[in-house]
Amino acid sequence: MSITRRTTVAILVALVPALILSGCGESTPTGPTLSSTKGPAQLLRNEVADRVPPAAVDQIADPIDASVACGDNGMKRAWRSSVLMFVAPDAAWRITSIADDLSGSLVEQGWKASTNESSPSISQVTLKNAATNAVINLTVTQPVDEDGNGATLAIAADGPCVVTDGPDSDEVKKLEGRA
Repeated sequence: MSITRRTTVAILVALVPALILSGCGESTPTGPTLSSTKGPAQLLRNEVADRVPPAAVDQIADPIDASVACGDNGMKRAWRSSVLMFVAPDAAWRITSIADDLSGSLVEQGWKASTNESSPSISQVTLKNAATNAVINLTVTQPVDEDGNGATLAIAADGPCVVTDGPDSDEVKKLEGRA
C-alpha cells in the first residue's frame, strides 16, 4: 500500500465514526436518521474490506445492505452493510491472521475488540466505537478441507441505533429498495 493510500485510509477510518455520529449533517431534533447513517455504514464496510490483501481474496459476493432491528420491537433500527469474501485456497491457512491484522489496525484507531469463537471452524471479532455506537463484525470461517477450500471472511458494519417508524415504514422500505 502506498503512503498516499495509507494516508487516505487512515483519514477515512478517522472520519467515518464522526460521520456516523453526526449523521452526515442530516438530523432531526431527536438525532440522526436511518437515512443519514446508511452512507457512513457502507463507507465503513468498504474501508475495512479494502484492508484485506487482494491476493487473499478469490471472490467477493455482492454486498448486502439492510436495516436491522436494535430495540423497541423494531422501531429502533441500525443500518447494516456487509460483504462476504471467499478466501483464495492458497491463502486460507492465514485467514485468522488476516482477520487479526484487520482487527488490530482498527484497535490502533480507537476501536474496542472482543472475540467470540462459536466453534473450532468459526470465530468472530466484534469491534465497537463508543463515540459513534458503530459496530464492526469480522467473522472467519476456516477452510473445509486440506486444500484450503471454503474459507470465508464476512465483514459487517452497523451504524448507530436510531428511531424509525418501524420496519415497514416508508423510510425503511425506500432505503431497502422495497418501495
